[in-house]
Amino acid sequence: MHQRQELQGQEYLNFINAIHSEETKRLYIRALKHYMRFLKTDNVASLLKQDTKTLEQQIISYLVSMKEQQLSFSMLNNRLMGIKKCYQMNDVVLNWIKISQYLGENTRKFKDRAYTTEEIQTLLTKADERMRVVILLLSSTGMRIGGAIDLKLRHLTKIEKYGLYQIVVYENTTSEYYTFCTPECAIAIDSYLAYRSRCYEKINAESPLIREQFNRNNPDSSRNPRHLPLNTLSHILRDLLIASGIHEVEHLTEVRTNGRIKKQVATAHGFRKFATTNMIRSKVNPEAREMLLGHSIQLGDSYYRPLPEELLNEYLTAVDSLTINEENRLKRKVEILEVKKEKIDQLEETLRHVKRKLGIA
Repeated sequence: MHQRQELQGQEYLNFINAIHSEETKRLYIRALKHYMRFLKTDNVASLLKQDTKTLEQQIISYLVSMKEQQLSFSMLNNRLMGIKKCYQMNDVVLNWIKISQYLGENTRKFKDRAYTTEEIQTLLTKADERMRVVILLLSSTGMRIGGAIDLKLRHLTKIEKYGLYQIVVYENTTSEYYTFCTPECAIAIDSYLAYRSRCYEKINAESPLIREQFNRNNPDSSRNPRHLPLNTLSHILRDLLIASGIHEVEHLTEVRTNGRIKKQVATAHGFRKFATTNMIRSKVNPEAREMLLGHSIQLGDSYYRPLPEELLNEYLTAVDSLTINEENRLKRKVEILEVKKEKIDQLEETLRHVKRKLGIA
């Protein structure tokens, strides 16, 4: 009942209908709800009834409260953006420059590095079939976690020759791009989908790639797949990182009442940095690399239009570095050597044929 009260009224519709990205919508709704709980109100209209000075002071008090809990700058900023959007779409003019001063400095509390291959290997030993797909998908494509949760099977195209998938990310948005995953990740995806199919789910093009958990003994729950929410996925990933010993939990204190995870690498972004780092090490063309990661290359966007085959060839140079399991990496090396041997055998046969025609064999 409480949730329905929060999500009704013209003021709420003015806010929510102005947000086009589903991921941004989820973040902003969560930010607004959190702010409403702080103010102990149950409807959006009540946020707009005070005079300007009172509204500004309420937001400032909210920011100060979160800072006292030692929440990160990015969390404070994300929540403020959701609140700001609500007021702006309801024609409430506030001094946002003044309010933003209470965010504090955007300082880094932890080292900004990528996960190592060994850390990802450890994560995979703790992961179930679904989370294996998530981990390998993020680390082999470098896509943002928000892009992964909205993927449907129609966004994946199998390239049988190389045993991998071409993936369209953020379809039908200005941020749309395509990338590729490793054969290792493709095998994990196929295994996960086969498991779901065995559990009575009717897999089709509209099926979510990453779905909510289901009771495999209950056909009704398995037949109605829903996308796994970002918040749920983030919690599962954090639990895996803690279980693997990669992240540590700091204990609560009188000042820190919400707790915090001590980490040297960003929970989801560390996979993106892993992919970026290994593409650089593999000497992937810089512009191709940026496109594979969904980055804009500014002026180059208008002039650099590589064919899918060209981007794939660039990606293939990094596949070994992006492959996590050592056995899979060795298997790929054997496959590459076999292909090279086959080409050498073909060249030798061609040379022998030419020599025979010239009478010098």
